[in-house]
Amino acid sequence: NTTNFNTTQQMDLDDDNIYITDVLNNRIKVHSKENLEFVTEYGQLGTGSTSYHSPTGIAVDEKFIYIGNGGNSDIIKPFSFKILS
Repeated sequence: NTTNFNTTQQMDLDDDNIYITDVLNNRIKVHSKENLEFVTEYGQLGTGSTSYHSPTGIAVDEKFIYIGNGGNSDIIKPFSFKILS
């Protein structure tokens, strides 16, 4: 279910959206700031550029989302992650 979280740890904002780490579901969820509706989610358990193992940190800038990938002990900068308005 896209609205269920399993241990949120951190979130960050851009002009339109809220980006939330969903640690035990191994994904990032995106909700609209305006009405908190679900927009999309990214990730799955793994080690690739769109895979996570317990994402615990997140930072958003004007182009990218940076993810602290706790279980894999790395930082990921996905290349086409940002939701464009």
